[in-house]
Amino acid sequence: MTKAKGPQINWEDADSDFDTEASVQAKAQAADEFAHLLKEEAPRGQRLTVGEKVRGVISQIGQGNDVMVELGTGKSTGVIEKIEIQDENGQLKFKVGDAVELYVVAKRGGEVQLSYSMSHSLKSADDLEKAQSQGISVRGRVMKVVKGGFEISVLGKTAFCPVSQIDTRFTEGGEEHVGKEYEFLVEKVEERGRNIVVSRVALLRKQAEQRTKELLSSLTPESVLVGTVTELRDFGAFVDIGGVDGLVHISALSHARVAHPSEVVKVGDKVQVKVLKIDRDDKGRPKISLSMKAAAEDPWERIHDLVSGGKVYQGRVVNLMPFGAFVQVHPGIEGLLHISELSWTKRVHHPSEVLKIGETVSVAIKDIDTVNKRISLTMKQPEDDPWYAATTKFPEGAVRNAKVDKLKPFGALVELAPGLTALLPLAVLKRKFGEAFRQAATPGKELEVRVVKLDADERKVLLTLADIEEEDADRKNYDEYLAAEQKAKQVEPVDQSARLGSFGALLSSKLKQKG
Repeated sequence: MTKAKGPQINWEDADSDFDTEASVQAKAQAADEFAHLLKEEAPRGQRLTVGEKVRGVISQIGQGNDVMVELGTGKSTGVIEKIEIQDENGQLKFKVGDAVELYVVAKRGGEVQLSYSMSHSLKSADDLEKAQSQGISVRGRVMKVVKGGFEISVLGKTAFCPVSQIDTRFTEGGEEHVGKEYEFLVEKVEERGRNIVVSRVALLRKQAEQRTKELLSSLTPESVLVGTVTELRDFGAFVDIGGVDGLVHISALSHARVAHPSEVVKVGDKVQVKVLKIDRDDKGRPKISLSMKAAAEDPWERIHDLVSGGKVYQGRVVNLMPFGAFVQVHPGIEGLLHISELSWTKRVHHPSEVLKIGETVSVAIKDIDTVNKRISLTMKQPEDDPWYAATTKFPEGAVRNAKVDKLKPFGALVELAPGLTALLPLAVLKRKFGEAFRQAATPGKELEVRVVKLDADERKVLLTLADIEEEDADRKNYDEYLAAEQKAKQVEPVDQSARLGSFGALLSSKLKQKG
């Protein structure tokens, strides 16, 4: 009997449906390896989260808008917009190889978006709360001034910034901030974003503290820096020296005398300053004393290139004292105009009688003392000296009418001309008027006199009455007069050669020429 043929079984095919022990082990090993790879790869995508602060190294700066940042082993490569690493002039602040600290602001597919702040990723109240909790700054635009502060637009949401929190400096009206974009710290997020409060001051102080720490670590007294004038006050100017303000006291603004800082600088000026002192106030905040004066050249270092003895200059009266006036003849160079040097002919009791502060006057330099940094000035010009041409105007034997100025024990002091006083001896008066000489020579009366002797160098003149001849007694009175004058000088001795200096030498020379 022939059996019916059934289907042919291919045992080789059948083996494919039933694993042998060896094949099962091989597949298990392959599965383990695959699972291990998944486990290896999973953290790569999970380690970086939005809002996380990361460190990286700039690896590529191309021609486009993106800059590549390597975020380290086991992490990834991130991208930051080129504009974020450019300064206000469009220049790159970093180069390939520089380390940077950034925030993860978005993850799209395999691309990690980076930024210096979270502004690019904040789209909801949850993100704002995250920025608040992590102290991340957000960018906002000042829309308008409202009661008590400002309305700020932060990624489509409306926030409030108190007026005291918009700037570290006093804000009066606030209109200068409207339309500007700033970085803010989120202070409060309530009612799912309907009540948001932000602060720029908190961020500015945080940044200032960091800059201050960095600056103070390298700053020492005697350091010379370039800063920007930020504010003027009556007592001085505040200068920003790299994120930290220092004070230049009004006395340290210039070698010249300054009444108000606005005479020397204005807000926004770039100035060179020297650090005088670094201190802290009672709250621990840094106090930096600066000086523009110390950083500038002292004009006394080249005094003889700027002014010369004997020359006349236009100077500004900067101060009045009982003994004289101080006059600035060059920025940073002042001289003393003694009260005795104000006039040849007028007796001055106080400089304010003939001068006022701020007035411009013509002065001649009598002497320059470079050791003590002092200059002696005079307003008395040689040609104005009444003794300048006295020998020509009053030669010996000349008869003139003269007014009695004072009556002394040795005679009458008579004014021949304004500033030119002569002696009419007592012996002459008695020979002419007897015991009535006091009435005849009362101050203010005019007498006809004759010049007996005129000494321009000593500034002395001996007279007699026009109709009286000279006698020995007259000379005796004249000697008494000279002795009295000499005694007066000894009470307050004056070195004529030192006092006159180059100007005095010029005057003496001219007097001798005229004589």
